[in-house]
Amino acid sequence: MSNNETEFLPDIDDYLNKDQSSDINLKDLEELIYIVRSKTALSYEQCEVIIKEIFTNIRSEILQGNNIVIQDMGSIYITKSKTILYHTTKTIKDKLNGKI
Repeated sequence: MSNNETEFLPDIDDYLNKDQSSDINLKDLEELIYIVRSKTALSYEQCEVIIKEIFTNIRSEILQGNNIVIQDMGSIYITKSKTILYHTTKTIKDKLNGKI
């Protein structure tokens, strides 16, 4: 494998090669779109594109077997048994448990 090639998990190549433009369902992310819009001067459509791109990139990285680290939130990774795991940071755990 050359340095420019990405090593994928088994069966991921087929998934990544299909049209994924409609795989991210923004209906479930509408609240997040409105939150981004309320904190920026961006239009709804611009926020929609940003949110879709973020989740598309996160999904692609996970499917390639890469770890995803979101600062102050935690990390997401897929195991060799194709299980997706998420580890939260202490800050998030404390906020969820009402300690902050």
